Amino acid sequence: MQLQEVDSHKHLGLLFHNSLSWHPHIISLHRRAMRHVNRLRSISNLVPRFALFSIYNSFILLIFDYGSVVYDTCSQSDALLLDSVQTTAAKIITECTKTTANDAVLNGISLVKLGTRRQKQILLYYYKIMFGMASPTLHSLIPKMYKDLSPYTLRNSLNVQIPLAKKNILFNSFFRKAASLWNALPIFVKSYASFSSLNYV
Repeated sequence: MQLQEVDSHKHLGLLFHNSLSWHPHIISLHRRAMRHVNRLRSISNLVPRFALFSIYNSFILLIFDYGSVVYDTCSQSDALLLDSVQTTAAKIITECTKTTANDAVLNGISLVKLGTRRQKQILLYYYKIMFGMASPTLHSLIPKMYKDLSPYTLRNSLNVQIPLAKKNILFNSFFRKAASLWNALPIFVKSYASFSSLNYV
């Protein structure tokens, strides 16, 4: 049997490209999400705001959430493309005009920006890996805390070492970003952190 060489391959819902770019996957997400946004627009005059908001959370937001800890390393332009879908949906829900400031629209219905939402998902998954709630293979990749590297009591003893990026493509990798997000948490949060409490960070 001869294997066929292809430019991209979808595995577990994620579209991997041989260029190591997430752009094809982001384009796919954008198309899927916009189909639901267009349906949302078509019924916006028939259903109340709370129903539109519920539809957004149930059908559109889930598209962005799936695999977000993986594709978060996408380019800024790709991230902005996904943000445009969110703001379009928010303006439909709130009946705002296209010229309304995006931040004002999102704040009006308490929507968290997708970038911030991805960071929270990364932090939650990092917590699961750190405390043995995920694959042991991933746990072995967790960098050590400073308290495990020094016999002294340090102010940043609960911080973790940020892995070195030997190549530019690894600079925004999951473990580097997750370690930075963990280190940026207040000390009292890291001291008493639980999986449920991190949802409110």
